[in-house]
Amino acid sequence: MSNLGKRLATAGILIPILVLFVFFMPPWTLMVPAGICLFAGSLEVMGVIGQARHWPQQIAASVVVVAFSCSAITMALHGVGDWRLWAMLIGIAAAAQLVLGLLFHRPIESASRRLAGMTLALVYPGMLLSLLVMIHNNTARGAWWAFCILTTAFFCDTGAYFAGRAFGKHPLAPTLSPKKTIEGAAGGVAGSLMATLAAHFIYLPAVSLSDAVILGLLGSAAAVLGDLVESLLKRSSGVKDAGKFFPGHGGMMDRIDGLLFTVPVFYVYLFLRSFL
Repeated sequence: MSNLGKRLATAGILIPILVLFVFFMPPWTLMVPAGICLFAGSLEVMGVIGQARHWPQQIAASVVVVAFSCSAITMALHGVGDWRLWAMLIGIAAAAQLVLGLLFHRPIESASRRLAGMTLALVYPGMLLSLLVMIHNNTARGAWWAFCILTTAFFCDTGAYFAGRAFGKHPLAPTLSPKKTIEGAAGGVAGSLMATLAAHFIYLPAVSLSDAVILGLLGSAAAVLGDLVESLLKRSSGVKDAGKFFPGHGGMMDRIDGLLFTVPVFYVYLFLRSFL
C-alpha cells in the first residue's frame, strides 16, 4: 500500500473514533483517547530527546505525565480552576520527574538528555493536550469547539500535504524540514480556513465571520509552527519519525504536533471571549 493509501486508511479509522468520543460518549471517557495520546506522545518525546528508547525511567516518567494530565482532565471535568491547585499539581509532577531522574541515572553519560526529555514531556504534549479536554468539558457547545479545533489542525495538515505534493517548490524551513514548502504551508492555511469557516456557517454561528477568518489564520500558523518544533527536535536528534504509532503518519507526535499548538490559540480566544 502506498504512503497516501496508508494515510487515508488510518484517517478512515481515527475520524469515526474521534467523533464517537467527542459527541456521543460521556464527557469523562474523553480521558481514554487523551491518555493514550499522552502516554505514546510522552514516550516518543523522551525517546527523541534522550536518544534512547525503553529506558525504565522513560516508562515511569510517562506514568507521571499521564497521571498529572488525567488529574488536570478530571479537574476540568468538574470545573475546578483554582490556580493554587494547578500550581501544586505542576510542582509535584515536575519534582517527581526530577526524582525519577536520580533513581534511574544510569548510564550517567546520557542522564541529562533523558531528564530533559522527561521534563519536556510534562508540558509537551502533557499540558497542551489537556487544554483540549478542558475546552470540551467546560465551554458552552464544547464538543463543537473541540471538533472545530481538531478539524482546524487536521485540515491544515491535509491541505499542506496535498498542496506540497502538487505545487511544492520553495522550501519553507530547509534546515529543519527539507520537504516542507511555502506552497504546502499555503495549502495548510486554506485547509484551516475551510474548517473555521465551516464552523461559522454550519455549527458555530455565534462565531463571527471575521473571528472565523482570524482563527483559521492563527490556527494554521500555530499548526505549522508546531510541526516545525517537532521537526527541530527530530532533526537535532537525527531521527526521521518520532515513532511508528500510525501507519503512513509516523509516530503519535507526528500526528498531533500541529494540534498541540492549535489548541492554545482557541483556548486564549475563548478565554478573551468570556470577558467581552
